[in-house]
Amino acid sequence: MEEGQICCAQHQESVLRLVLYLHQFNASGPNRNEEVVVHTNHVHRFGTIIADDWVLTPTSDPNDTIVGRVQGLHMQAGQKEGNQWFAGSTLQVMGRTTAERNGEWSIVGGTGKFRRAKGTIEFTCLPDPSPFHFLKKLDIEVFYTPRNS
Repeated sequence: MEEGQICCAQHQESVLRLVLYLHQFNASGPNRNEEVVVHTNHVHRFGTIIADDWVLTPTSDPNDTIVGRVQGLHMQAGQKEGNQWFAGSTLQVMGRTTAERNGEWSIVGGTGKFRRAKGTIEFTCLPDPSPFHFLKKLDIEVFYTPRNS
């Protein structure tokens, strides 16, 4: 190959569709899996930063088998009301959580099994099982390039 030429092999993309349940136990209750790192006094918690270690299960039962975790940080970015996955592989997700009961997040990258990931996660907030337990149903569609292709 001559200098300056770029050669790219065609990569075969795979798709994975999953339905999982995200269990968030807020910092004021028992079994919490999030912690406020930076607290603000804004009426809608604008600017508050929270560390997350939420669990994913195949059913809405929080005692079911944990199949993944949502680990990272989230920040309350709205001034008005409503504001590591899969065994060593990750999905990088961006989006907003608002007062709406339904929404969508973008999958913008991944590692391990999910390298070159892209896709969406449609979420539906389900009735909260307790005042401290927030439950979301996640419909995940991820396109990725398997490592062996």
